[in-house]
Amino acid sequence: MEAILGLMQEAFAHHQTARPDLFVAALDLAAARQRIEAAFKRADAFNFLAEANRAVVGQARGALSVVPAGLFNRERKLAWVEEIVVARQARMGNVGRKLMERVAGWARDRGAQAVALEVYALNASARAFYQALGFEPVRLRLEYAL
Repeated sequence: MEAILGLMQEAFAHHQTARPDLFVAALDLAAARQRIEAAFKRADAFNFLAEANRAVVGQARGALSVVPAGLFNRERKLAWVEEIVVARQARMGNVGRKLMERVAGWARDRGAQAVALEVYALNASARAFYQALGFEPVRLRLEYAL
């Protein structure tokens, strides 16, 4: 658990530094711990870890989700990636790719039609990584600051 929280803190620091107007000043570790523990208990969830030299260097966590049919869209069963994080020292070593391949296999085995995730616009390296894996934009949320 401590290793996962450490990865979350590393990812949080990157985002908070880039956009302090969007991210809180400090990660609430107790709340993060509760969220992770709750995810471990869900039957429709996944939590995959990547290790190197007996240390956790990556994590992918999420769950199945059904997007209901709407006026325009069809109902779809997705594997929703709530979080994927790879330690800075392990990037460029296929850790993220292997985690996402494992997520895709898990999703396929459960009848999902796609793997979905959100990424902050500020995270250019993550966006490039997902595009290299074949992810394509489906929906784009824009904000106008007041």
